[in-house]
Amino acid sequence: MMESLRILHIEDQPYDAELIQAQLVAQGVSCTVQWVTDRASFLTALEQGSIDLILSDFEMPGFSGLAALVLAREKQPDLPFIFVSGAIGEERAIESLKQGATDYVLKERLSRLGLAVRRAAQEATDRAERQRAEETLKRSESYFRALVEHTSDLIVIVESPATIRYISPSVRQILGYEQQEVVGRSLSEFVHPRDRKILADFFARSYQQPGIQQRGEALFPHRDGRMVILEAVVKDSLGDPEGGSIVVNARDVTERRQAEIVLQTTNRRLEETLSSLQATQQELNRELEVERQLRAELRQLSAELRSVQESERKRIARELHDGVAQTLSAVLLHLDLLSGTIKNLSPTKELIEEMKSMVTLACTDVQDLVWRLRPAMLDDLGLADA
Repeated sequence: MMESLRILHIEDQPYDAELIQAQLVAQGVSCTVQWVTDRASFLTALEQGSIDLILSDFEMPGFSGLAALVLAREKQPDLPFIFVSGAIGEERAIESLKQGATDYVLKERLSRLGLAVRRAAQEATDRAERQRAEETLKRSESYFRALVEHTSDLIVIVESPATIRYISPSVRQILGYEQQEVVGRSLSEFVHPRDRKILADFFARSYQQPGIQQRGEALFPHRDGRMVILEAVVKDSLGDPEGGSIVVNARDVTERRQAEIVLQTTNRRLEETLSSLQATQQELNRELEVERQLRAELRQLSAELRSVQESERKRIARELHDGVAQTLSAVLLHLDLLSGTIKNLSPTKELIEEMKSMVTLACTDVQDLVWRLRPAMLDDLGLADA
């Protein structure tokens, strides 16, 4: 349902003004009408704005409908303007339409006034919506044009089979070419021969399956001869089943791929180094285990040797104490007995005394040797005097 219209009506006859307003109401036009009679009041109302449509008589004292039309087109070019007059001929009606009038209605045929007003208002609404849509589209186009023109990615629009219709300015930075050098040529001319089949398969699938999105990589020679790896997303831009443009959004990933290769090489070397270190560690562990076992065996041998030494010392000490020492004591006893039977100052007695001294010295030496051969553990226990 149309909203209430705000109508500016130029009419010098009060009766006609009232009649026209009554006809609008009778014909179901929801509106508020502002009535003016001369140029000054018309301009004032026009300057105030908030007008949806103008109705005007053709001839008025000191003012005319054509003059009002010119003023209206200067101030508000899209405002609907309808002549409602009884003094307009066919030629003047045609002239008024050429100058921008929307329609004209004869006062003798006011029955079509409501239809003319509604149609003019609807056309104005449609025109305004169309203009807004066009402005929105222009803004969007400007936005996306600026986006494409300044992006570092490579944007390519390709027509069947692989003709470049558009390529973004970033082609200079990425591949070293100017836009005009590339547009109109086949994209396959610029891809490395190794990857031309990959490119052809991408495009074939895009045309066979509209709307499909594909991702892949291809090698492109730069103008200076070096190789550039481009990662691309390929998609049908229009979704046209009969075939349409293909949009390719590509990005230079050469440095990233080279970094990945370096990283892979580094990782491989690190893995090899780690494996070597693990092998070395295992060898060291084996050597340490052998050393541990040898040390354990050495400790065992040392303990056994000490045990043997200790046993031998005990045996020798026991033999010295129980054998030699006792024998010497017996000899000393017999010498004492023999000395008692011999007179003093006898050479024999002197010899016996000398022999007793020697045996006594031998006993002392044996006791000292037995002391030296005592068990070492007695010192550890604080029993050195035992």
